[in-house]
Amino acid sequence: MDQALALWWDGARAAIEKLPHHNQVAAFRRESIVKLKKELAVTSILDEFQRAGVFVNWWEAVRWDMKAIVATGWTPSLIPDDYIKSAFLADGLNEISALEVTLVEAESDLAEKLEQVEMDDEDEDNGNTIKTAKAYLKEQITGLGSAGTDSAQKEKSSLAALLGSLENTEKKLKALRKSINKAKGNLDQQVEVKRKTFAEGEARQLILQKFRDTAREKMYQYLNAELKRLIGVFENLWDKYRVSFDDISLARNESVKGVVGSLDSLGYVEHK
Repeated sequence: MDQALALWWDGARAAIEKLPHHNQVAAFRRESIVKLKKELAVTSILDEFQRAGVFVNWWEAVRWDMKAIVATGWTPSLIPDDYIKSAFLADGLNEISALEVTLVEAESDLAEKLEQVEMDDEDEDNGNTIKTAKAYLKEQITGLGSAGTDSAQKEKSSLAALLGSLENTEKKLKALRKSINKAKGNLDQQVEVKRKTFAEGEARQLILQKFRDTAREKMYQYLNAELKRLIGVFENLWDKYRVSFDDISLARNESVKGVVGSLDSLGYVEHK
């Protein structure tokens, strides 16, 4: 199906590239739906109505962009931010991705530390959050006060260390979130700068890529629906027939033996 879509797209792309300042959108639509239905008929996975649905859904998603191309050419305003970021600002995306990985690790570290805070049942009812955990630890440390026993001082030292670790992790999380927001803001600014300096060829390439990706997305909506239906068929068969007839017969025979044995012990079975 991917190959069939690619064959259709080769022709559709060439036709779309001729649209700027030439109002041939209606003709393109009439011809393209016929061609797409023909190409997707390479298999029987989708019926005629589903194949037509792929085109209709795609057309609804891109038709206003098509009209904009006719009127103003390959305007960068038609390009989603994500496409610009992927094509020209990969370093910024990688920076954010690395920060987000570090954030997830820090959140996991915080969760492990929170599990070490053994609060009373009453305190746990309020939720073991960083705020409640810190408050609980401070209360326990204050309660221990200047107790002179070695065990009390050892417990106080342990709680203080855990409190300090929680506070350091909390600071790290706040700093990471701030860095991520700042990096995303910088990236958005770079997108707007790039949008103002697009060459026509760059804009055309990304707009066409968006059209192609959208067509594939619409096709896969139908393919995934068929996949779920097919999986449902096999799940239904599994539910019905996963226990073999031999297993059922064996279980039945064992049950019969058990019943007969019980009746025999009660004297209801006549022995000859």
